[in-house]
Amino acid sequence: MEVTPLPHQPIVKTCLMFIFITTFTSLLILFPNLALDASVNGLHIWLDIVFPALFPFLIASELIIRFGIAHFAGYFLDPLMRPLFGVRGIGAIALFIGMISGYPAGAKVCADLRTKAYISQTEGERLLAFTNNASPLFIFGVIAISFYSNELVGIFILLTHYLANLFAGLSMRFYLWKKSPPPESHQRSFKDALHTMHRIRLQNKLPIGHQFSHMILQSVRTLCIIGGYIMLFSVISQFVKAALGVFFEQIPLALEPLLFGLFEMTIGIHHLASTDSLSLFIHIVIICLILSFNGLSVHAQVLSLISESDLRYRAYFLGRVLHAFWSLLIVFGLSPVFLPYL
Repeated sequence: MEVTPLPHQPIVKTCLMFIFITTFTSLLILFPNLALDASVNGLHIWLDIVFPALFPFLIASELIIRFGIAHFAGYFLDPLMRPLFGVRGIGAIALFIGMISGYPAGAKVCADLRTKAYISQTEGERLLAFTNNASPLFIFGVIAISFYSNELVGIFILLTHYLANLFAGLSMRFYLWKKSPPPESHQRSFKDALHTMHRIRLQNKLPIGHQFSHMILQSVRTLCIIGGYIMLFSVISQFVKAALGVFFEQIPLALEPLLFGLFEMTIGIHHLASTDSLSLFIHIVIICLILSFNGLSVHAQVLSLISESDLRYRAYFLGRVLHAFWSLLIVFGLSPVFLPYL
C-alpha cells in the first residue's frame, strides 16, 4: 500500500535524515578507529570536566525548586527580574544556576520551571535565551590555566562572556513583549515568602530519602544524555575533519577552530590553543564567539532538555546570535584595558 506524506511533514526532512544516517553509518564502518578515538576523547571530556562540574549543581537546582527556595528568593528578586528581563523573580534561579554551573544546567532549570507552571511559556523562552553560560570553572580551569596558562586571559573572557550574556537577556526583554508577566497585585513580605516556601515543600509528599534518590537518578540521567551528545559530536567533528581534510588546508587558520567549535566547544578551543600563528587577542575573540554560540553539541543537549516542555528552540537560537553580537562589541571595547598586559 502506498503511503502518502502528511502535508505538515515535508518529505525533504526525511530525505535529509536518510542522507545523514546512511553517511554517518558508512563512515563508522569505513573508519572505526577514528570513531573510537574521537568517542574516547569525548568520554574523557565528559568524565573529567562535565560530570564533576555539573552533578552537584543539578542536585542543588532540584533542591532549590523542590523545597520552595526559588519561590522564597523570587519574592525579593521580582522587582529586579521583571523590569530588566520581563520574567518573574523565580526565574533568577535559572540565571544563577546557569552562571555558576555552565551549559546546559540553565536550560534544565528553565524546563523544570515551565513544566511545573511556575513561569509562562514566554518567560521560559526569554530565560532560555540567556541562562546558558560557560561556567567560571571551565573558563578559568580549562581555558585559562590548562590551555593558555594565563589567568588574565580567563578574566578577560569571563567578563566578556557574562556581560554579553546579560546584554542578550536585556535584549530578549523585547521578545514577545506584549506577553510580559502581569504586575504583582500585593506587597511582598518576608512572611508571605516564608509561607510560600513552606507550602511548596509540603506539596512534595514523598519521604526525604525518596526525594533525594529521585533527584540523584534524574541528575545522572541528564548527565548521561549530555555525555552521549558530547561523544556523538566528537565523532561527527572528526569525520568532518577527515572528509574535508583538503578543504581545511586551504581555509584561514582562524576559521578552522571556529568550524570545530561549531560542533563541540571544548574540541574547538583546544584545537585553537595549539595554533601558534595567531595573536592572543585573535584567540580570545574566537573563544568568545565559540562560547557564545555554544556548539551544536550543546544545542542538541538543550533541545533534549526542553523537549518535555513547550519551550521553543527558536528563542534559544536567537539568544545565541545576540550573545555572539554583544561578545564581539564587548571584547573590542575591553581590549584597550587588557591588551597591554596580555
